[in-house]
Amino acid sequence: MTWLRNVMGHYDRLWFEAFADHNAVWTKGRQGTGYEICSIKYEAELKKIIEELSKLVRTETTGDHWDAYFIRYTNGTFVPRHKDEASIFGMRHKRLNIILQNPESGGEFYAQGVNVPKIIPEGDAYLFYPDEHEHEVTPVVGTRLILSIGAWI
Repeated sequence: MTWLRNVMGHYDRLWFEAFADHNAVWTKGRQGTGYEICSIKYEAELKKIIEELSKLVRTETTGDHWDAYFIRYTNGTFVPRHKDEASIFGMRHKRLNIILQNPESGGEFYAQGVNVPKIIPEGDAYLFYPDEHEHEVTPVVGTRLILSIGAWI
């Protein structure tokens, strides 16, 4: 896993947060623990910046096998320890998670065998292989908002 500093500036984060608050259509996350996701890959207003950020995870063999989501955690929500399957396309899964908003407490990201700060600063990101490392997010107090871009490589 790689920790990337200052991937997104303060005003860009505020713009994404406002978009998530006012335009996002939220659905339940697949882990069933209360967090929500919103697909944003095809959002016209976000297209340019999403495609630019996706270059951090995509390769020439990725094609259209990539995604982009907001992930929102609210009070008490979390992600249990798990490993993602990447066998959907017979490729590896690479993901970039940019911290848009940290919660009041909790929301700590842990990945097996990886040393990262308990709370990653807003605007920073982590790049990892969720099919390789077990990972989790601890229960949140407040709201944690992530911009997550993944690719199968």
